[in-house]
Amino acid sequence: MALEFSPPRKAIHVHDTPEARYEVTAFSVPEHYAADLDHIMLPHGLVLDRTARIAQDIHEDYIATGRKVHLLCVLKGGQQFFSDLIAALRKLCHRGCKTTPFTFDLVRCK
Repeated sequence: MALEFSPPRKAIHVHDTPEARYEVTAFSVPEHYAADLDHIMLPHGLVLDRTARIAQDIHEDYIATGRKVHLLCVLKGGQQFFSDLIAALRKLCHRGCKTTPFTFDLVRCK
C-alpha cells in the first residue's frame, strides 16, 4: 500500500529585520529576562497558533482518514512544544473520536 501525502503547505518565514521585531515593552517579560532582551521575534501566541495549525494538519491528513498516528518527542528542548501539540490534537479528537487515535513516546538523546 503506497502512502499518499497532502500537498506541502506554505511555511512561515521569520525575518530578523527591525520591521519584523516586536518591542520588549509590548509584552509581559519577567524582570530577570528584561535586561537581556533587545526585542521579541516570535510572540508566544504566534507559536501556539502555529502549533494548533500543525495539530489540525495532522488530524486532517491522518487521524480523520482513519490512520493511527505515533508521535515521538526528543527531549532536548522540545517537550513544551510537544505538550502543546498533544493538547491541541486531543482537543480536535474529542470532537468525534471514541478512542485516542494517536500514541506517543518520549526519547532522550545523549
